[in-house]
Amino acid sequence: MELKQGRPQEKRIAKEFNSLIEKSITSESEKQETKRYIVLSCKCESYADARDKFYDYQIKTENKFRELKSSIRQVTIEEMLEVTHDFFHAEKFIDKREKNKNLLPIKKQITDDLTIFDVLAPRIVDMSQRDYFVSDGKYFRILYLSKLPPTTSPVFYNKLTTLDMDIIVTLNIQPCNTAEMIKKAEKTISGIKTERLAKVKSAIKAGYSYEAVMDEKLEDKLQRYTQLRVDLQKNDQKMFTNNMLICIIGDSLNDINKKTNKVIDLAGERLIELGPLNYQQIEGITNLLPFGHNTLQLKRNLSSEATAANVPFNSKDLLYPNSLIGLITSIFVLGIVRI
Repeated sequence: MELKQGRPQEKRIAKEFNSLIEKSITSESEKQETKRYIVLSCKCESYADARDKFYDYQIKTENKFRELKSSIRQVTIEEMLEVTHDFFHAEKFIDKREKNKNLLPIKKQITDDLTIFDVLAPRIVDMSQRDYFVSDGKYFRILYLSKLPPTTSPVFYNKLTTLDMDIIVTLNIQPCNTAEMIKKAEKTISGIKTERLAKVKSAIKAGYSYEAVMDEKLEDKLQRYTQLRVDLQKNDQKMFTNNMLICIIGDSLNDINKKTNKVIDLAGERLIELGPLNYQQIEGITNLLPFGHNTLQLKRNLSSEATAANVPFNSKDLLYPNSLIGLITSIFVLGIVRI
C-alpha cells in the first residue's frame, strides 16, 4: 500500500498506520537512520562526454529504481561537503547551523583565504596507530573483506547495514573485460588439469586409484572455474572486481573494539573473514567516502550474480517512504568524472 495512491481517506489511514508502526517499533530517540549513496564514475576525454554519459546513466538508474517503486535523486555539492564534514567531525554540520543561524553553508565558507581543506579539517587527527585513527574525539577503524565462501547471499550485507551502531559500509565495483576473464579462466583450468594429471599419475604409481585419494579441494576448484567459463560464455554473466570496506565509529578505543568483535562475529556466521587495513587507514578513508575512488589492491573477482548478492539493498529499504515501513532510508546518485 502506497501513500501516493488511493483516495484521500486511504492516504490518511496509511499515514496514521505508518506513524503507529514507527511508535510501536521504537522511540523517537532510538530511530535508526540509514543512507544509501550510489556513486557512478567514468573515464572520459572531456567533461562534455562525461556529462552525456552521466545523463544516460542517471536515466537508466532512475528507471530501474522506479520499477522497484522507489526513487533516487542527484546529490548536490553542498550535501557532499556536509557528508565529508560529518565524517571527520563529532558534531554534524546541520546541528552547528541550528545552534548558529549565522553560520554560512560550507560552499560559501570557501574563499581565497580558506580552501576546502581548511573548512572541512577537524581540530585534531591522530593517524599514528596501526589499525585505527582518531578524528575530533571520534575513533575509527576501517576493515576490509578478505575472504568469501564459495557461495554467498545478501543476508550478511543486509544485516551489516542495519546494525544498531554507527557504521559505514562501502562496496566498490568495477567491470572487467569479459574476453580477458575467459582467457584467465581457461588458463587456470588448464593449470588445474595439469596438476590433477600429476596427482593421477602419482596415485597409479603408488598402486591406488585416483578416486580413492582424490584431492577434493582441487576438484572443487576445477568445478568452480569450469562453471565460471560456462557462465561467461553462455549464460551472459559478467565479471567485476569488488572490495568491501567497513568503517566502525565509536567514542573510545574500547567502544570500537567491542563493535569490531560484533561485526567480525556476524561475518564469521557466514564464513566471511574481515581484517583491519593495517597501516592503510588513510587509503581506506579515500576509498570509503562516496567519491568514486577505488585504488586499494585488496580486490576480488566476482560474477555479476555474486556481485548483485553483495549489494546491500533490501525490499524495505527500497520501498520506504511510500510504504508501511518505519526505517528511515534515503537513496542518492552522484556522478564523478575521471579525465
